[in-house]
Amino acid sequence: MSDEISSDVEYLLNKLNDVNNKNNLIEINYDNVLVNDNNHLTKEQTQKQPNIKINKQLQDDTYKTLIMIDPDAPSSDKPLTGPFIHWILSNFKENNPIDGETIC
Repeated sequence: MSDEISSDVEYLLNKLNDVNNKNNLIEINYDNVLVNDNNHLTKEQTQKQPNIKINKQLQDDTYKTLIMIDPDAPSSDKPLTGPFIHWILSNFKENNPIDGETIC
């Protein structure tokens, strides 16, 4: 990693890469466009809340929180100010984020 990237951003990028390499535990779609490592979505494509599918059985009796961040803000060319919080979805159970509450 570059010396210009702060250690917390570098940590998040490494963790993100680790998670991406494990069996697609979560699927994120914007208008039926699947988010993955190899595609680039425009600002226009990502203006609405995404559809989320969790591909792992979660405990039914606990509440979950999903946080969408940009680990390399403002861009992948200059990842200097990340992580930037885009969206927080809280208080959903099981594998159903639709039942959650949008915090921001």
